[in-house]
Amino acid sequence: MTTQTRVPILVHSLLAPLRREIAPYARQVLVIVPACVVFAILTAPDSPLLVRVAVGVTAAAGATAAVIDWHTFRLPDAVVVPGMVLTMAALALAQLIRLAGLAEPALLEPESSGRFLPALLGAAALGSGWALLWVLGRGHLGFGDVKLAVLLGLTSGWFDWSTVWWTGALPLLFAGTFALMLLATRRAERTTPFPLGPWMLLGWLSALVATGTV
Repeated sequence: MTTQTRVPILVHSLLAPLRREIAPYARQVLVIVPACVVFAILTAPDSPLLVRVAVGVTAAAGATAAVIDWHTFRLPDAVVVPGMVLTMAALALAQLIRLAGLAEPALLEPESSGRFLPALLGAAALGSGWALLWVLGRGHLGFGDVKLAVLLGLTSGWFDWSTVWWTGALPLLFAGTFALMLLATRRAERTTPFPLGPWMLLGWLSALVATGTV
């Protein structure tokens, strides 16, 4: 088998699981994902191009996963993991360009200091926090939520620690409010599960706005 034939096979093997996850909810994905991507990118108008790409990738992966989670109570690896890899790659390249001085500093950095190490630390912080909730939840929280937290923590950490904080705190506030509303209207019981992915995405988007990224 030649290299020319191996590449398409590899690409197909990577994209096939993604297509399978999206296919049942394609219409919703086609509406919700572009809206989230545009909104997220608009929150960082002065950021470097590659940082905006990272924000867009995070929004696309997060919104796609949230749609699937809403219907299936799963945050599939086929969506979240590629989003993590692409986001990390975009931020790493942005940092390398900054360090190499290949563009004017004004075009590379917003006023807030974006760096790759804080992005990794932000991902680790949110991932650790949600991992603790996963352990304490005893089956009420999926490990997919932990992986999504890592994804959202990358761009949050790039901007600043207040964004990381609100990205972690706001989903709990939103999800808790939603759960109380369901209980108050008797549409759910205390043991009724509901997806956290959509609230994590909403919390991340809200954090970008609330911390002055916009």
